[in-house]
Amino acid sequence: MSNLIENNDVNTLGFLSALIATMMTCIFALSLFASFWVQTDMVSFVACFILAPFFVIMIVCLHYSTPIEKKVWSNIGIVFAVIYAVCILMTYYIQLAVVMNNPRSFSTDILEPFIYSNVGSVMFSIDMLGYAFMALSTLLTAAVFAKKSKLENWIKRFFILHGLLFIPTLLFPLLPLPQEVITPSGSDNFGSIVLIIWCCIFAPLAGLVGVYFKQKKNTNELNH
Repeated sequence: MSNLIENNDVNTLGFLSALIATMMTCIFALSLFASFWVQTDMVSFVACFILAPFFVIMIVCLHYSTPIEKKVWSNIGIVFAVIYAVCILMTYYIQLAVVMNNPRSFSTDILEPFIYSNVGSVMFSIDMLGYAFMALSTLLTAAVFAKKSKLENWIKRFFILHGLLFIPTLLFPLLPLPQEVITPSGSDNFGSIVLIIWCCIFAPLAGLVGVYFKQKKNTNELNH
């Protein structure tokens, strides 16, 4: 009975965390589309802020539903997911609590390093570092999925595809970029397009993980 409760807790938490991660990614994507016409930074920041802890919970749940011989990969995935969450929560908390709500309390020189949209700023670099570790987390966690079903095959493919973003995400802030890219308007447009593509990868990734945990929960209930 205790094993059933434990499995159902893991499957329920895994499903809910994946569902919330999917929803936040979709909200983020919609805010990116809308940003071409209206200011949607606040919506984007809140969605990404909420996404971070639920991504960690999702990876933790995958760890607890993984056979012991593969847990080393999901364990490392948890470590990298936590690094991602720390970077992202710090980035968006500062944006929401300091820059967005108190723009007149600081001089322009002090604010400059904390403006996320500026490529090369402190916040942009920390944010990109966080998403690089998110990609690395999914790349390693992909190893826990066996090729025993179409669902696990698709999840593994999306985890690997997302994981391959690690190198470009890590290197992008280090590259010398053309002036039209690093100016506020140029960086906003370029960044929005790139992030919309990222949403098209991560939303189905999280959604499929939700289906995975839902199926496991249904199977457990049928077997008991």
